[in-house]
Amino acid sequence: MQKKPPRIAAVILSWVLPHKDRDYLLGDYEESFQRKLEEKSALLASLWYWGQMIHTTPKYLLESFYWRIVMFRISLKVTFRNIKKHTIHSFTNISGLSIGLACSLLIMIWVQHELSYDRFHENADRLYRVVYSSDDGELHGRYLPGPLAAYLREHFPEFNSTTGFRSWETKIAFDNKSFPSIGSYVDPSFLSMFSFPFEKGEPKTALSNPNSIIITKNLATKLFGRDDPMGKTVSYNSGASDDIPLTVTGILKDIPQNSHLQFDFLLSFEIIYDWMKTWRNKNVFAYVLLEKNIIPEEVNQKISGVLKAHKYDSNLNLHLQSIKRVHLHALGGGGRITYVYTFSMMALLVLFIACLNFINLSTAQSEQRFKEIGVKKVVGSSRIQLVMQFLFESMILSFLSLLLAVFIAVFFLPSLNTMLGTQIVFKCTPNLVLSIIGIALLIGVVSGSYPAFVLSSFHPVPLLKGNVPFFKLHHRKGKLTEGKSRSPLLRKTLVIIQFALSVGFIGCILFINQQLHYMRNKDLGFDKENILVLRATRGFLEKASTIKQELLNHPRIQSIASSLLRIDTWESADFSSAFSWSGKTKEIEGLIGQNWVDHDFLKTLNLEMAEGRFFSLEFPSDSTGAVILNETAVRIMDINEPLGKEFIFVPGSPNERKKTIIGVIKDYHTESLHQEIRPMVLELGGGRNVYIKIQKGHIPETLSYIERKIKEIVPGEPFDYAFFDEELDNLYKNERLLGHLMKYGTLLVLLISSVGMFSLASFSIVRRTKEIGIRKLLGASRFRIMFMLTKDLINMIFFSIVAAWPIVYLLMKKWLDNFVYRISLSVWIFILSGLMAIAIALLTVSYQSIKAATANPVDSLRYE
Repeated sequence: MQKKPPRIAAVILSWVLPHKDRDYLLGDYEESFQRKLEEKSALLASLWYWGQMIHTTPKYLLESFYWRIVMFRISLKVTFRNIKKHTIHSFTNISGLSIGLACSLLIMIWVQHELSYDRFHENADRLYRVVYSSDDGELHGRYLPGPLAAYLREHFPEFNSTTGFRSWETKIAFDNKSFPSIGSYVDPSFLSMFSFPFEKGEPKTALSNPNSIIITKNLATKLFGRDDPMGKTVSYNSGASDDIPLTVTGILKDIPQNSHLQFDFLLSFEIIYDWMKTWRNKNVFAYVLLEKNIIPEEVNQKISGVLKAHKYDSNLNLHLQSIKRVHLHALGGGGRITYVYTFSMMALLVLFIACLNFINLSTAQSEQRFKEIGVKKVVGSSRIQLVMQFLFESMILSFLSLLLAVFIAVFFLPSLNTMLGTQIVFKCTPNLVLSIIGIALLIGVVSGSYPAFVLSSFHPVPLLKGNVPFFKLHHRKGKLTEGKSRSPLLRKTLVIIQFALSVGFIGCILFINQQLHYMRNKDLGFDKENILVLRATRGFLEKASTIKQELLNHPRIQSIASSLLRIDTWESADFSSAFSWSGKTKEIEGLIGQNWVDHDFLKTLNLEMAEGRFFSLEFPSDSTGAVILNETAVRIMDINEPLGKEFIFVPGSPNERKKTIIGVIKDYHTESLHQEIRPMVLELGGGRNVYIKIQKGHIPETLSYIERKIKEIVPGEPFDYAFFDEELDNLYKNERLLGHLMKYGTLLVLLISSVGMFSLASFSIVRRTKEIGIRKLLGASRFRIMFMLTKDLINMIFFSIVAAWPIVYLLMKKWLDNFVYRISLSVWIFILSGLMAIAIALLTVSYQSIKAATANPVDSLRYE
């Protein structure tokens, strides 16, 4: 049996030798090897073969590398020559893809930011917030009794640590300087559970003293400038007692934006208000750190009935919510995660449209290069060389688009931050870089596949004739035959998909804008125009009557009222049996909201009574013995003739209170239009939310007067105000965000589609230049020529509309189901979206069509 050369050395040689010379060179080496084997020994022959491999490899590798560099330069030169030759079409192709990539990149950055919330904590996988839901699943909440966190830590070994958390907006003062700040009461274990890094101080002992305070770096700079705050004493205004001196024992680095817990300073939970330390008040968050290898679902079963064991007839069940889900997932379902999915889908659709446009234009442009491909094949270019050339050109265009997209994304990121209220910084994380490079590579390969793998396989004769059909060359009995072209069908399909998505975007944005307009203008049952809303401080409340009297002296201030909860806030006792009434015949489903308002609440907000009267100074007993129900409460409680009936708070308990129903107020919205109007009971009291109704006009002067008078009466107190209509509009900030992004997304989709349509129309007209000239010589009118050129477009747009409308209907129906009060899916919006798409398409191609129809037929016939 003939001995073969060393296998590994032969394989290496087969890799490095030139492809065209490989077979005969390997044959020569093997022949010499056999001769050495006969003349000498197997060992010496093998050593000789290995020596030839070692001697030959560097030479051929260097030669291969040199020629690859040469070919790269040639390919680059040819690519940019083609870009320069087809400047307009190359620009439209690159710009369309770069816009789509930039849009997708911006949304990817935002989604990455949203998904990063609370994941920086070292124990994020074991951190949970304790929340509750009612037995019927209708009520969900996160505010819990103050003692709950400590109780869970003491009675359940599954918890490593627990902490309460209660935020409060107040003032911190030092050396006659004070700043409104957000403070949080926490247990000392908070600092070990959460990974908020210290700049100064010791986390283990920073809150061991109840009169300690930990401040953030930002607040430290405001209060102390460049001085060291450690050990200094600041004054804390709790809003319910005299100022409390606190010693600075720690400085935290500024809280990351991607944390749902935001605060300026931390205080010991031991100095929280006494009424927050009882089981009957829900005002505190509770966070827990599970022991390792504990299953949350099992813990949920154990802690479910804790509230029922401590509160009178409670119907609430505790369970855990992962800290990583708090920001995105609402307790009752939905939340910002819905918009993460929505905007991610929008990014994919915009990118998909841009890719379709890029592929469509690339294939159309490649069909103008039939003769170039034919000539290259005639002079000896191999198919692999043509494949590499076309893929390289496509990759260059794709990466140029990517480079431009990055610049566009960086340029528009500040605008996105302004719109979203974020401070996102562009960071080239490995995942982001790999994602966008992968997208660019995929687009380059797919868009270059037609000229690379299809046109390069054709026989040079039909290529030189310029009449090559798409995917339809067959070899039958050794002869090359042609089939019917499929290129127009593919291109039409891509255009239909593109414009169907455009029609879908137009339809969705029209419906979203109509719903937003409906929500802004719906009668809520109270006035919201020209009303100023203030959050009263402790000093303001102490001199509220004086401030009210002084402000009402101004001729443009009509009335002033206050309430404990804002009128657009619904809160209730956490158990349905907290209320009873005379003549009660059934238990109600759900809960009843509560609020405390003053005598001028009805007049200031222009509410209306359905029957009975409102609270009045003429009836002093109203402060202790009267309540007012809304119409929904009367209907749900099934009370006939409610006036004069007895209404009982916490019946049968030591805290039982009996009051008389003196009136029924007409229903008004206490929540967003996502919710139906719920039952409400009003008591006389007022509170920290102050409403000042002013006349139209001269608003700056009136505001200046209000600020001046308040600061005269309570100097040093902050003057923070907002207009009520703007505050109510914030209830729909997520919907406004969706509307803004859909609007910009629609503009981008239309821009990309229009650019693509413009270029495709140009290619089509160029291919039909001689046909147009012949038709004009035979008597075709300009209108006839224009109709011929736009007929196919109208048909494609029609199919796009028919395909898009059902999708728009399903998407908008699902979205509108989130609102109790909503618009109907009007037919005219569907029609309008279709007409807008047709108009945009016709305007896009009208210039090219008119130019072709009015051209001199002689010039058209001379065109090559």
